[in-house]
Amino acid sequence: MTVKCIVCGNDSFPIFKVDNASICKCKLCNLEFATPMPSDAVLEKLYSDYVYYTEYDREMIRDTVRKNNRKNIEYLSRYGLSKEQRLLDFGCGDNLFVMEDGFDNWFGYDYPQNELGAPLNSKFDFITLWGVLEHLPCPIKIIHDLSQLMEKGGKLVMTTVGTETGIPYRYRYPVHLTWWSRQSVRELLENNGFKVLEISDYFMIQNPKFYLDRVLDRGRVPTKIKETISININEDILVPTNEILIVGERM
Repeated sequence: MTVKCIVCGNDSFPIFKVDNASICKCKLCNLEFATPMPSDAVLEKLYSDYVYYTEYDREMIRDTVRKNNRKNIEYLSRYGLSKEQRLLDFGCGDNLFVMEDGFDNWFGYDYPQNELGAPLNSKFDFITLWGVLEHLPCPIKIIHDLSQLMEKGGKLVMTTVGTETGIPYRYRYPVHLTWWSRQSVRELLENNGFKVLEISDYFMIQNPKFYLDRVLDRGRVPTKIKETISININEDILVPTNEILIVGERM
């Protein structure tokens, strides 16, 4: 049976199975996506139970997020981001991005519930999705709905898993549901009223010792070998990732 791409609607083909789903790839835009998508009930249970393995891991990840929030805010100043701009951080998690500066007109939306009370009855100059797009079972609908909350000329800023960065990525189904090529990003934005301003490889600030530990862990390196590997760098480093940075302008 032919599976249609969830972004551009063209024919797709399965590339392999994971758990109870198939990962398909679009023949035209090269989006990779899971089918069938998990139900809302499955996703709600997944994220209500979703925790990091140790408190150390959780704190180190929060520290990494804070440092990269500052980097991202400074980077987006070239697109006009300032404390005067109205910003909505969609899928904000612990709301660390908004809390980095704490401006009165920056708001967090903790998808799928708006528990932080972001005002959705007015327009925003910036909407950000940091590592959120790949988690959404219906990305077209979400981006369309967010476009209706934006001023003309407003900026949509996202990071997501990119399939063409040269950095390996994992099919973490059902945590991740989509994996994005540059063409599929263009289809998503242009079909929802955005002009693409930037699609670029995304770099992150990392604690070198924690980063090395995570790389070895994800590579399933045996403990005996891991114990023999160390890194002699005491300052944070900027590393390539398997994510891409996307900036679109509302037309």
